[in-house]
This record gives sequence, structure tokens and C-alpha cells, in this order.
Amino acid sequence: RHGPEPGGVMTPDTIVPQGYTAAAVQAAIDLATPSNARVLLPPGLYEWAETVVLTNGPYASHGVSFEGSGPQATQIHWKGDPNGIALKVNKNKQHRAGNFSLTNDTPSRGQSIGILFTGPGFGTQSGSASWDDVLVSRFHNDIQVGEPGGHAAAEIVFRNLLTKQADNGVYVMDYNSLVLKFDLFSPGSCGVGLNVASGSAQVVGGSAGGNGMDFWFQPAGMFAVQDFRSEGSGVFLA
Repeated sequence: RHGPEPGGVMTPDTIVPQGYTAAAVQAAIDLATPSNARVLLPPGLYEWAETVVLTNGPYASHGVSFEGSGPQATQIHWKGDPNGIALKVNKNKQHRAGNFSLTNDTPSRGQSIGILFTGPGFGTQSGSASWDDVLVSRFHNDIQVGEPGGHAAAEIVFRNLLTKQADNGVYVMDYNSLVLKFDLFSPGSCGVGLNVASGSAQVVGGSAGGNGMDFWFQPAGMFAVQDFRSEGSGVFLA
């Protein structure tokens, strides 16, 4: 059902989980954290019922990287609390992540979050990061940047990000964001594609379709959208 069972440490700086559960992936992350190594998820179906946390290791300047084998090859299904968080990025700086898909497989979206970028207070940014080739779908917020008491995401670049069938494809409530950039952003069938309640964002390239609203930028931030195509959405920008 899942494909070949992954092994242990592949190289000194790359660690492969020994299983497909959240516990197995968390164990690999915990093993990688002291040296800020890369966690590599081979192809397979990963079923998570608990939150997986990416956090900084002993070196404040960089953190653990988290990579799959492609969105169609590494498929993560959330089967936990319908109001839960699948992947939490907590104070993890200078890292790379991507090449996987993450789908809410519970009966309802509830208040669920696919990926949450956070950190306690200010000055502990989960930022300076690059996320490439990620598909997230069917959560309340497929991706959320910041939370009450955790305004801590800065300098994040998303490249080729797809969000689908969410209340918010990306929800930003982080006025501590320095740079939040989307290169090739494609929200589809979402209530709002990109909802910035507080903070700033830049979108360069991409397309949207079937959203209630593609972009909702609330006051007090700086925003830019260019080279973007919208088809079949109710409202493009508000």
C-alpha cells in the first residue's frame, strides 16, 4: 500500500523516516535537529494523526529542511483532529522545504490548518526560508502565517504553491512579516485564495479559478500582484 519501507540515515546530512506515520516523521526530524540536517520523505502515502513540528536546532542561523519526492509521489494525508494542525513550523530559520502534497482527509474542514508558520512573540521568526512545489488542500486554512501571540514569520518565499478547496488558501495574520513572496501561486476553489488580515505580501505569476475571492488585502500592509490570471472567481481583489 505504501511502497518500500524507508531506511535510516542515508548520509550524514540526510535522514529518512523509518515509517509513514506522524510519529515516524517526527522522530526523523528530532534526529535531524541537533545537526540541522535534511529530512527526506521518499515516495509513499503518509498518514498523520498528530501534528508534526519543524523547529530550529542549536544553530540559530539555520534550521532543519523538509523535502519530499514530488507532490504526486510524497502524499501526506491528515487524519487527526478536524480542528488540528498537520505541520507546524516553529522558529525554523534558513531552511528549505517542499516537493510534497498535504490533504485534509477528515470529514470536515473545521478550523484545521495544513501548515502553520509561528513562533512565540517577536524576534523568533520562522523565516528566511524557501518552500517549493507544494500542494495543500481541503483545510480551513491550507497555510497560515502567524497566530495570536505568535507573529513570527518573515522572509519566506513560496514557489509553485497550489492550494485547493479551502476556506482560505493562505491566511496571513502576521504584521511582523518582512518578506512574504509567492512565485507562481495557484489557489483554486477556495473561499479566499490569499487573505492578508495583517502583514504584507507580493505575488508574481500564477493563476486562480473558482474562488469566492482571489485576494483580500486588508489595510495597513504593502501588497503587489503582477502577471496573474484569474478565471471563474467571484471577486479578483478586495
